[in-house]
Amino acid sequence: MIVGIDPGFANLGVVIASKPRQIDDVVFTKVGCLKTSVCKEISAAQDLVMRADDLAASLRYFVEEGKEYADVYAVCVEGFSRPPSVTSAIKLGASHGVIGGLISEWHTGVVYVDQPQAIRKLVMGVEKGKTPPEDEVHAFLLERYPELAQLLEGRNKGDIPHILDAAACVVAAHRIGML
Repeated sequence: MIVGIDPGFANLGVVIASKPRQIDDVVFTKVGCLKTSVCKEISAAQDLVMRADDLAASLRYFVEEGKEYADVYAVCVEGFSRPPSVTSAIKLGASHGVIGGLISEWHTGVVYVDQPQAIRKLVMGVEKGKTPPEDEVHAFLLERYPELAQLLEGRNKGDIPHILDAAACVVAAHRIGML
């Protein structure tokens, strides 16, 4: 299986895909947006640790579906470029730490991480020049991968961009021959 992740601390987009031998593309089979929320009754440091633990457990369960072993061939992750604040950078760093720990746990063979701008260019086939806007990339993904559009039916509107960013990571890794 291929896991695509749009890291976040409050909202983490995640997709599961496969790469059937008979076609030269990926097929999306599962999508989700994992959430954590602030606990104001404890210190910010304690909250960070507790939310990281919740995120790890949620992501592990989403991927493994309660099984003892997840056959994760590749993990594709959107890296972060310019967090708006130090607090955001700390939370994104914690999210990436959780993902790194799970990659190690899953004994993943292929790991792809790139910045959002590079991922969008790869998905849209743009080598040089202006980065395509996120909404254009999302529209392309929904048109190109009808199963993705189907999996998103009935989802919370705020979750969809996180899920589509996770899907874009998988498509970008496939486009450069990593999958």
